[in-house]
Order: sequence, then structure tokens, then C-alpha cells
Amino acid sequence: CLSRVDVEESAAVADGLLKRMSEGEDNLPSPNIGTYNAVMKLWSLADGEKGKDGVNDTFSLLQNAAIAREDLCPDRDAFQILLAANSKEDNHFKYELALSRSRIGSAR
Repeated sequence: CLSRVDVEESAAVADGLLKRMSEGEDNLPSPNIGTYNAVMKLWSLADGEKGKDGVNDTFSLLQNAAIAREDLCPDRDAFQILLAANSKEDNHFKYELALSRSRIGSAR
């Protein structure tokens, strides 16, 4: 049941596997863009700074890997995940600010 899944734990396990793949451990294949995107999507499901940091860290790994590999580069999905994760907090702040302003205006 998905309601029992610990998103942060799942993302951390996927992140560890991605790093092992990147380092060529255990005869694992090299990660492709889909692998990086899947890990970023998992991190994006985690709440707060931990999820955002996980997405940012994974994107940084992707950028570094892309320097060394010609067959790998961030795609549209990678950038969408990155932007969505980094805009969550700002959107929440803007929503709270707008809500507080509407409360002040209605109290007058």
C-alpha cells in the first residue's frame, strides 16, 4: 500500500543505487537520463528542504556526469522537476502572504 511507503527512505535508497551505478560498482549499468529523472521525482515527493535538496543534489550529479559523458544531458523533464521542486516553498510563501493580506483587508 502506497500510504505506508516512506518517501524519504525510498528516495535515499534510489539515490544510493544511482551513485553506485555512476561509480560502476557491482557491474551495474551506467545511469541514463531516465534514471536521474526517476531519482529526482522520488526526492520531489519528499516534504520540505530535504526533498528540495535531494532534487538539487541529484541534478548536480547529472550535470557532473554530463560533462564526462557525451550521451547524457539534462532533458526537459529534468528541468521541470528541478523547477517544480525549487518553486514549492516560494509558492507556499506567496499563498500565505496573499492569504494574510486578504484577512487584514477583510478585518477593516
